[in-house]
Amino acid sequence: MGLRRELLIAVGTLALLNLLLAFGAMGLFLRMSPAIGRILEENDFSIEATEDALAVLASTGGGEVPGEGRDRIRAALARARSNLTEPEEVDVLASMDRRLDAALEGDAEARADFVRGCESLLDINRSAMERVAREAQRLGRAGAWAAAFIGILASALCLLLARRLRIRVVAPVREIHEALKVHGEGEAFRRCLVLDAPTEIRRVAGAVNRLLDARMGEGGKRVPGDGAEAERAALLGLLDRHEGGAVFVDATGTLRAASAEVLERLAGPGGEGIRAGFTSLPREEGTADLPFEAIRVRNGYGWICFLNPPPTPA
Repeated sequence: MGLRRELLIAVGTLALLNLLLAFGAMGLFLRMSPAIGRILEENDFSIEATEDALAVLASTGGGEVPGEGRDRIRAALARARSNLTEPEEVDVLASMDRRLDAALEGDAEARADFVRGCESLLDINRSAMERVAREAQRLGRAGAWAAAFIGILASALCLLLARRLRIRVVAPVREIHEALKVHGEGEAFRRCLVLDAPTEIRRVAGAVNRLLDARMGEGGKRVPGDGAEAERAALLGLLDRHEGGAVFVDATGTLRAASAEVLERLAGPGGEGIRAGFTSLPREEGTADLPFEAIRVRNGYGWICFLNPPPTPA
């Protein structure tokens, strides 16, 4: 994957999660507000009508309700019937209608039944309002947990993306910097080993390695000045002659010298497996399944490993 595309995916994913968190919370609360307001308004309308009817009965004492009061009570019941919000209200209003005339005439038993009907209407609507309040609290808690979960997910993904960028971008760039720094300090054989990085960075590492190899040649700006550098140049020349590429691995399993072809293969898809084979040499594990032939150097200094040529595409 290219560097530009990888960075765009990382930044775009974080931005998408932040937008999801913002619009998710906004949608939840926008959904809650109209529903709560509508239900509370409808139930409050029925409560006002019932309280109006009770107020008229209370103002007349225990006697007959005058004509104006009767009109107010009938209008209040009509408003309650036009605003049925709960199924239980239907039976209660029907019972109140049956006892209305007798209650208006001053019948004590009918008036008591009518008042109990008003109390039932009030209880029904208040229960509905309490139910809506509990539902609003439930939705609020659910929204808070959902926002928290998305926030935690966004934070975790941010950490994963940061780690991926550190491994695939920061570490390879630091490896290139270290190779150039060490080479400038006199360690002529140091090269860049970039295994897991975007295509652009692997190409830069390969170009740096080729430049460092060129500086080792007779025509380069840096000519070996002592026997160690001359031996190093000779070793690299011999390693380059092997068809599949060859490397020198020291007694600790660390790669010390490699042909240009091997450096390219180490930066490719199968490079990690080849490098793991180098580190297994000091443990004297079986090398039959490894993609190279290892020959121990005299006095135990390390191994010369001749890699098998890469398979020819069909």
